[in-house]
Amino acid sequence: MHHPQKDTIDRMFRVKKFQYNTYAVQHPDVTGTLRLANIPSNIVERAGAGSQDHDTPEYGVAGQVIMGFSNKGEKKKSTPTPAPAELRGARKKDLTQYVLDNPVEPWNEYVVEGDPPVVVGTRTILAKLEWYVDHTNELGDPLLWASQNTTVRASRSDAADAGLT
Repeated sequence: MHHPQKDTIDRMFRVKKFQYNTYAVQHPDVTGTLRLANIPSNIVERAGAGSQDHDTPEYGVAGQVIMGFSNKGEKKKSTPTPAPAELRGARKKDLTQYVLDNPVEPWNEYVVEGDPPVVVGTRTILAKLEWYVDHTNELGDPLLWASQNTTVRASRSDAADAGLT
């Protein structure tokens, strides 16, 4: 029987570099700036799962996706926050008119405890942006849902990064 808690080691970490992805949303009915990031809440080392090419272990990252939208379009009357079951059946449109403000999505980096320490990088990429046409948030802005993918990489760090407290 597989026991995940025995196969992973929780690791302390600190932020080395963090930047939101920013996208310009340019739809006739929804205009503004979308900010998106996957912020780690836990980083675990997968015990005994190092790469064949080098001795850097594999890491898993559990996190929370944070999304913000600065509406540059018309504000509407806010609607009550719908229940998840109501959203599943709600009318929605894919918003495909968005442009990344940077040339590529940034890599965020976290220094993970160890000797030597390891830098774990995450890169979050917007896969799909949906607009719930009949709903607004409490500020009267469009109610949006972002689907994303996050890639993880790890590399040994310089000794100067070792100072975790």
